[in-house]
Amino acid sequence: MLWVLLVEYLFVVACVTVICRSTPTFVYAKLELMPFWTYQAILNHTPQVTVRDIIRNLMLFLLLGFLVKLLFPKLHLGKMLLIAVACYICIETSQYLFEKGIAQIDDVMHNAIGSMIGWGVAKVALGLMKRKEQV
Repeated sequence: MLWVLLVEYLFVVACVTVICRSTPTFVYAKLELMPFWTYQAILNHTPQVTVRDIIRNLMLFLLLGFLVKLLFPKLHLGKMLLIAVACYICIETSQYLFEKGIAQIDDVMHNAIGSMIGWGVAKVALGLMKRKEQV
């Protein structure tokens, strides 16, 4: 069941970030490799760049970290991050190639943080379940 949920989740992420996304009408660069560009844009009140973008990127990958930890309970955080970063790079590359948004390093950083939070929540949940079974 978790595998089905993971596949469905990855499809929804691909749809939201690339497949079902319209081509944006803004005039920013299609590729932004400067770290923390998003924060600078927010501080400069750049149109169409908001704190909500950061929060969405954090939340978008919470479930990935959570599901990976549930599917592979012994998997260490570093290995989960390698899996997750591979997903982000595929998304950002697709956004760049298909002109579906700005491919930026900030998104990868925010996605990684979101995945780590999800992984941590799953680790705590698994620990609580294990403790409950022992009682």
